[in-house]
Amino acid sequence: MQTKLGSDNRRLELGTQEHSGRRRVASTDSSTRTSSSTPNSSSTSVLDQQQHQQLQLHQRRASQHQHQHPYDFPTTVGTCTDRLTATTEPGPMSVSPYSPCSPEVRFPIKEQPSYFEAPSAVTSNTHTMKARSQSPTTEQIPPPIALPSLQLRRPSLPITSLARETPSQIRALTPDQLVDLLQQAPGATVVDIRPYCDYTLSRVKGALHFCIPSTFLKRASYSFRRTVDNMLPEQRHAFDNLADLPPLVIYDRSSEHLQTSQSNLYHTLMKFVTAEGWPADQTAHYLVGGLDAWSRNDRVAANGLLDSEMYKCEGRPPEFGAIGFTRATANLADANAIPFPLVTSGLRQNPLFKSVRAAMEVQDDEYIEVQLPVDLEPSDNHPDWVKTILSDPLEASKKMAAEFRSLEQAEKNRMFGALSIKSDSENYFDRRYSISGIELGVKNRYDNIYPYEHTRVKLARKTQGCDYINASHISSAHSKRVYIATQAPLPETFADFFHMIWEEKVPVIVQLAPEFEGAMLKCHNYWGEGTHGPYTVRVIATRKEDVDTKDNIVATIRTFEVSREGVVRHVTQIFYDAWPDLGRPANPADLLRLMELKDGILKHAKLPVDGTKVVVHCSAGCGRTGTFCAIDIVCDILQRGDPQYQHKDVVAEVVAELRTQRTSMVQSLRQYVLCYDSVLAWLAKRQ
Repeated sequence: MQTKLGSDNRRLELGTQEHSGRRRVASTDSSTRTSSSTPNSSSTSVLDQQQHQQLQLHQRRASQHQHQHPYDFPTTVGTCTDRLTATTEPGPMSVSPYSPCSPEVRFPIKEQPSYFEAPSAVTSNTHTMKARSQSPTTEQIPPPIALPSLQLRRPSLPITSLARETPSQIRALTPDQLVDLLQQAPGATVVDIRPYCDYTLSRVKGALHFCIPSTFLKRASYSFRRTVDNMLPEQRHAFDNLADLPPLVIYDRSSEHLQTSQSNLYHTLMKFVTAEGWPADQTAHYLVGGLDAWSRNDRVAANGLLDSEMYKCEGRPPEFGAIGFTRATANLADANAIPFPLVTSGLRQNPLFKSVRAAMEVQDDEYIEVQLPVDLEPSDNHPDWVKTILSDPLEASKKMAAEFRSLEQAEKNRMFGALSIKSDSENYFDRRYSISGIELGVKNRYDNIYPYEHTRVKLARKTQGCDYINASHISSAHSKRVYIATQAPLPETFADFFHMIWEEKVPVIVQLAPEFEGAMLKCHNYWGEGTHGPYTVRVIATRKEDVDTKDNIVATIRTFEVSREGVVRHVTQIFYDAWPDLGRPANPADLLRLMELKDGILKHAKLPVDGTKVVVHCSAGCGRTGTFCAIDIVCDILQRGDPQYQHKDVVAEVVAELRTQRTSMVQSLRQYVLCYDSVLAWLAKRQ
């Protein structure tokens, strides 16, 4: 409908231009007709003279139309701006500055009206338009309709970039004012919120360290006391009594103001002034220019107020109080980029790893209620954990949140142990795990998701002397289903990806992420025809399979022909793009349908469902990928009906097991609850 209306408006515009041209020509003809003479007028009849005058009139009209038509342009190559400024009578509607034709784009200009030019007049009745060859009309044409200039709304700014009003309790403090304050009694309580690695190198003399991700600072449920608990152990006592606290001054690296809602400086100040026990008339200050301005101040150097000695943490570091952003990501701290807290001992730390685990942490009072299928009836054959959910869904949901918090903490301990360089005597972290591929940046889609060394897929035929691919072998001691969890391949790793498919003899790929999510590229198109190293890929069949007929959700089934050195193999891809990142599908039963498609493809190829490796990937190869694998494994366990699982929560056990094989498998609480929702839907379907 939109295309038809556009074409109708186009014809109206062209017809209006012709009508306007005829009217101007007619007025010119009437003014010059008395003075014009015709050749051989003495020897021709009156009828011949009239015919000759009409012929001359048409010739003059054609000549004037060629040179005076307001929408006629020279046939030259120029810019869109040249074409618009070539008109003698610009239209009343202004041209949009967001036109797809920018002044830098050059193209041949044809002798036709411009699509971007507005008509100079619009008739009230389009049926009165006549062909160019007809005589000009004598009816009165209404004046052009005055059209207002095209008003375009400015692009919306993200809400995080809007200015925020600074509370009256927060005030700015210059470096000179802080020098004066420190030299007076009782001095000041100075807080450094930069990354710990920077704090250990230099700081305002006597400054405390208080680096908390803004993800937690912005949460009302994350109380001030919880933030203090994550400070350095020897510094926590400084905030025992906020009412008697000396003037508080907080600084970061170089902030000049607080007019950004993403600023950690702003949220740290707000955490103080809104804390329980903070007097209403007490002010908090921030250092204008941060430590950069402090280190450049002459009075600071003269009074020795810049401490550059190494700072060493006393005792065991807290969860992320004595830990912080790496120096490589320090300038991203104000942009709410939350890297993984790295364990440090003095200045010794691993600066190469960060993770979204800190941002995903679930608070004590947070839970997501499980969805009970309408047609699921209680049964004595159900495992105990299913009976518990059916009897009290709300309490069961809170228990799921607590279990997920335990899974999060266990993964943190694994990561701390894998990355820590502390002495062997400090054994409060799990040291059985090590990370691979940190130094191979070009082969990793994200710089916070890496495989464990003990489960990573190792390419037998090394590419460029390297056997690495960001992929992990996934299995369970409770099931014979096996998978390879991997990231969405990059163009630089397409050859590695198909090399893995070839070596591991993978018949099915389950893709759970779309190519784009919003404006972000989540998965490069590896399924298009092309040659990647020694492998030639060609799509030979594509079809759609219904996943949810009610919501019109489908899965795309593609069959590849992968060939190498004359040998051809077929690989089938199940492409499902209705699952948002860190979220869940609209219907938990969608995943059950995907599992049916996967099993059906294997059976059709006369391959065993148990023991055949299936590649599963989303974008990072952990959240959605882990959720799919966990649900498939749990359903397989329940289908076999082994009595030993009657009294075990197999969902929690399987997710915990998968997390020891690849980081962040089942990445969020929402995905963790989705595992239960899908298994309950599977049980309801079998009743």
